[in-house]
Amino acid sequence: MQQAVRETEAEVRNKVLKVTGFVTIALALSLHTDWLLGYLFGTITSLLMFKLLAITVDEAIEKEFNGARALVLKRYIIRYLIYGVVLYVALQRSYLNLISMLVGLFMVKMVILGDSIYNKFKDYLDSLVEKNY
Repeated sequence: MQQAVRETEAEVRNKVLKVTGFVTIALALSLHTDWLLGYLFGTITSLLMFKLLAITVDEAIEKEFNGARALVLKRYIIRYLIYGVVLYVALQRSYLNLISMLVGLFMVKMVILGDSIYNKFKDYLDSLVEKNY
């Protein structure tokens, strides 16, 4: 795996696991096991899909254009089929809360966006401080 892809994937995974730890503790304290199980199911699925995406990017970088395009398309379809199976399982099982599972599925996206917004806001505040001094 390319070093940059590996580092980015590990950084995002660690941030997601930190946020997931806090949310898991809060859900465990609320004693809503269906919410907890749905959230964990969605988050684990989201992390696995992110890992599959990182592997796909790494393999596509080393291929020619047409081979890379075919590989990315095939893996894209596979990932969405897995998402469909996960959603179907969540709808069929009463012990998994669908809403909390959807929150878990979007956890990687929310962490990436939240981190980007935080960094932009921090840079903006730093630029304001530099202008004043």
